[in-house]
Amino acid sequence: MEKLLKLTGRWNIQNKSDIWEGLAILTDDGWFEGIAVDPNSFYKGDRLIFGCYLQSKRVELLKLTPMNVSHPLVFRVWGKENNKYEGTINVAGILSENEIGTVTIIIEELPETDMTDLKTKLQLLKDTMDDNSKSFYYNTITMKEIIIDAVAADV
Repeated sequence: MEKLLKLTGRWNIQNKSDIWEGLAILTDDGWFEGIAVDPNSFYKGDRLIFGCYLQSKRVELLKLTPMNVSHPLVFRVWGKENNKYEGTINVAGILSENEIGTVTIIIEELPETDMTDLKTKLQLLKDTMDDNSKSFYYNTITMKEIIIDAVAADV
């Protein structure tokens, strides 16, 4: 059964703090996909968020904007206290990642609701991504089960 999640990320990079907010759909296998916005960013478009959410243990979240705005960001958080996870932000490169800051992600499970609008908006976002972002997303999706198993084994 799918669940609706509200995610709020508070990050700190090079002594600059900011926030992003989003909604995501969580499936039974622990995978989620959704849309986030950075209200204080110059780029006002939606960001695709997706990854693995092991509720009591750890979250691996990827956030995509068009590649001319930002490289993909990888958020690795753990240490759940209430609904709050602490961790790091990494910039994903072609063959490696570089840690660039810290993040706190708060995840709330929202009451049962109709997710049709979010699913439609999410599909439109995926359909209109630039080619590099699409490639990154679909390459990651092909490894979805491996990612879920790796995150589960790492806790």
